[in-house]
Amino acid sequence: MYIKLRSGISTRDGLHELMIEVNITRGIQFHLVGLPDSSIRESRKRIYSALKHNKYHWPGQRITVNLAPASLRKDGASLDLPIALGILAASGQVPADHLEHYLVFGELGLDGSVSPPLNAYNLLRAAGAQGYKGVLLPALHSQLRPPLPEGFHLVEISHLNDAVQFLKEPPSRTTTETAHALSSPADIVGADSHVDCFSEVSGQQGMKAALAIAAAGGHHLLLVGPPGSGKSLLTSNYNGIQPPIHALERPYWLSDASSGSRPLESVERGIKPFYHAKQSLTLSDLFGTSKRPESGLYHQVTGGTLVLDELSNYSSRFLNELLGPMDSHRVQIIASMNPCKCGYLGHPERTCQCSTAQIKNYKGKLSAALWDRFDLYLQVEPEFWSSADSRKAEKTTQDWKSEVARAYALQWERQGCANAALSPSQLSAVVPLSKALEVWLEKEVMRLGLSTRSHHHVLKVARTIADFQASSRVEQGHLERALSLKYKPMP
Repeated sequence: MYIKLRSGISTRDGLHELMIEVNITRGIQFHLVGLPDSSIRESRKRIYSALKHNKYHWPGQRITVNLAPASLRKDGASLDLPIALGILAASGQVPADHLEHYLVFGELGLDGSVSPPLNAYNLLRAAGAQGYKGVLLPALHSQLRPPLPEGFHLVEISHLNDAVQFLKEPPSRTTTETAHALSSPADIVGADSHVDCFSEVSGQQGMKAALAIAAAGGHHLLLVGPPGSGKSLLTSNYNGIQPPIHALERPYWLSDASSGSRPLESVERGIKPFYHAKQSLTLSDLFGTSKRPESGLYHQVTGGTLVLDELSNYSSRFLNELLGPMDSHRVQIIASMNPCKCGYLGHPERTCQCSTAQIKNYKGKLSAALWDRFDLYLQVEPEFWSSADSRKAEKTTQDWKSEVARAYALQWERQGCANAALSPSQLSAVVPLSKALEVWLEKEVMRLGLSTRSHHHVLKVARTIADFQASSRVEQGHLERALSLKYKPMP
């Protein structure tokens, strides 16, 4: 007997539908064709055990399973359940009336238990968007159920017997489950505890403002200043002012959580990944291996922030490997370093002990290309504490985070991404300038010798500064502030 049913695999382009054909004829062999990987080729053993454990009959005939289209390579164990149901239907043990109308996913245990595929959120969201009647798959965490269209049937199961029961007696009405809404930024502020407060660093308003601008727009930031100026303390607690995950970007984060790339709990709380790197961090630690790039820190922190303290202490090879990733802005880099080896070059009260050659070699660790990839640069000046400082009202971490969250939300509602991720074509639409302002900016860019990349950085940072002021347009004052945070002496 011949039967067919539908399943699918998740690809970069979304859900790719698969037609699973099962044919049972005279013979004794089992054939699985259609470019399956090793996990699918092993499915026969899991399916056989699950059927026998639950008193179903394994057909003692030739079973041919075809995964169409044959030209697409298939991977993962989520095709276990549809293949098992296809065998049961083709051998007459369950009715096949509903199989063609539902997509089926699930990995079988030897006892018949069913586990959800790692990319369940992606598969379910794509199935709802592409007009399928419904999906039959293992029960999901409530947060991994995306909004589904009206009338879409989500049939959640936990065992092979549940799927068989559905095919024998499908319910007359299946409710549609929808995902919970993300909390508002105000609800998320302060969710990530155990961070020191920004107010504990007296003064340094320029450094705090630069960190806030970087957080709101997702911009790379380099801080250069002497020891004891507060760089390390503020950058190590930068996660306290990171904006929460916005409702519009929630699907991307839940997609990663579904595939196991990040903890679901942190996505539920709206917290982005943050890692303060150690000086011992190696390239393999950061980017993984060629065969397993997902094992690298960069993959795990995607969408969040990586702090690199004492940037010049990393090897030149390590720093040069950052160039391409920094262009993509998939991970935000917040870095700090001293102005020279001893740290006191330009200090008003301490004398630099470095020779001219040592200063040149120290700064030379950072190539011109790396300098150019930082959207923001701040020369941190030492600020000396006095009793009067203690009476000044300092903004707390939550004060800064509230402002950052509001500016960040404006960006997602306006263009669907953070300002740092804007493409050149998006940039011209989001930051329209008058002719006079364009001419003025071009002259400034030429005067300072900035590259085209830096020119774009200035526009993006100016847009973020304008968002802090809730300004719909980028004005000259915003551009002047952005230029002051971009221009830097080249090594």
